[in-house]
Amino acid sequence: SITVLWGRDTWNRYQSRKRHWRAIIGFPRSTILRQLLPVVTAYAAWACVAWKLKWKITANAVTYLTSPLALMLAFRVNSVSTRLHEGRQQWGTIIANARNIASLLAACCGKDTCARCCRLLV
Repeated sequence: SITVLWGRDTWNRYQSRKRHWRAIIGFPRSTILRQLLPVVTAYAAWACVAWKLKWKITANAVTYLTSPLALMLAFRVNSVSTRLHEGRQQWGTIIANARNIASLLAACCGKDTCARCCRLLV
């Protein structure tokens, strides 16, 4: 999750083989399901109406429907790669700042104090 930092217990629980069963049992509490359920229900109702009235869908209609879908997926992938790149940049900044602090401590403090402070940085 983006909003919660994971500790060792959370990570171990995530790596457990039981996580699949927890996901299946806990799906009614899913925030994604609550967001998608109205949309999927509306599309299913629309499909039932189209089937009941025996509407025909031509190849051109499918083409018109797939173009916006492809663009939406392309924009989604682009935003994910942008977020990943920004995260990597921020992580690099954190590492560089930690190294700068460690070098300043090494230059200004005694050996014991520097070692203790550098352990806290890592």
